[in-house]
Amino acid sequence: MMNRHLRGLLIERENLREECKAILARADNEGRGLTDEEKEAIDKKMAKIKHLDIDIYEEEQEMRKWEADTVGGICLTHPNQPSAPKNYENCRIYAKGQRVSDVHRMVEDEQLDLGKYVRGALTGNWHKAPREKEVFAALSTGTGKVLIPAPLSATIIDLARNKSVLFNSGVPLVEMQTNNLTMAKVASDPQFGFKEELAAVEPVDMTFEGVELRAKTAYGLMQISLELLHSADNLEEVLRNSMAASIANTIDQKCLFGSGGVEPKGVLTYDTINVIEVTEALSSYSPFVKAVGAIRKKNGEPNSFVVNAAIDEKLNNLTDTTGQPLNPPKVLEGLQRQVSNQLPADTGAGEDESIAMIYDSRAMAIGMQVPIVIQASDTAHDAYTKGAVYIRVYSMLDICLLQPEHVTMITGLK
Repeated sequence: MMNRHLRGLLIERENLREECKAILARADNEGRGLTDEEKEAIDKKMAKIKHLDIDIYEEEQEMRKWEADTVGGICLTHPNQPSAPKNYENCRIYAKGQRVSDVHRMVEDEQLDLGKYVRGALTGNWHKAPREKEVFAALSTGTGKVLIPAPLSATIIDLARNKSVLFNSGVPLVEMQTNNLTMAKVASDPQFGFKEELAAVEPVDMTFEGVELRAKTAYGLMQISLELLHSADNLEEVLRNSMAASIANTIDQKCLFGSGGVEPKGVLTYDTINVIEVTEALSSYSPFVKAVGAIRKKNGEPNSFVVNAAIDEKLNNLTDTTGQPLNPPKVLEGLQRQVSNQLPADTGAGEDESIAMIYDSRAMAIGMQVPIVIQASDTAHDAYTKGAVYIRVYSMLDICLLQPEHVTMITGLK
């Protein structure tokens, strides 16, 4: 995916070339040679083109560094993680370890406290919260709704990403500027071979296709009592953690198993991913080894291994012939292992079977409109009669599957 700066350089160079061609064509049509003024104009344009060639070469070299770690324009996690997200024309890409709050906050907003902000906005108590009061005054709408500033909502996103299994494994976050965003993925790789000297060959193309991110609304409504709002010393921690945990759980659940339509289509619902069906009680790591093999057969390399608590316990209780704990095979040692109860343990005919997954985190991307919207009100719904404050949180997000053959779902585990 070409960035805006490189596109501008290429357009400028092409315009200069067309201007040179126009001068030469005019002289040719008139059946004459170039005038001194025309020669000087072409020389200046060619000098400018040479400078542009250097700039374009350097920009393309920089892009190639990123393309080495890119699938369809998605920046991938790698050992030497860049310190800042990659900017494209219509989106910004955050790899694991790159914080949204580093981009969206101002220096003076670094110490904003969510608890002090909400308490001050709804009670007028701005004790030890001068900066929060200043920001609130700038955002006040006079409607009774308290808008949470973008720097604070960005910290909620970062905390949610830390709690999310998918984001923790390295799935990149695509910051969407609109409801719809099309990403490119490779549909088929070019086929190369050998040839005799001077023998003609047919050109071979890489085939690309578009994958769309269409933002869906994830919505939550929280209720806290006026007593808690006035007196809780740990209000900041309670609000941040509860919001982040809810967002993380929603992302993992719906991005894995969502049915589509009003919610994302979960990556484990695609019929194009690999599926390993287990028919016997778990007695070894064999299903997981097969899951890795299914991805490697498609030229992929998984980096993530997720099970629920029930299967994690069974794996930890496996023993060898001497009664010693059974060590995972080497093929699994390099994978990041996580435990998430978003993977169900009640599937199958007996409702006692579990699902696990092994995948390359770079095979998918999660799109989200940033910042998420957080609003608080002591007048909405039945807040007056209950003595409560309502906080609503909503985010527009979706997930796209770039390489389904690099994802394996394991079913029937028990």
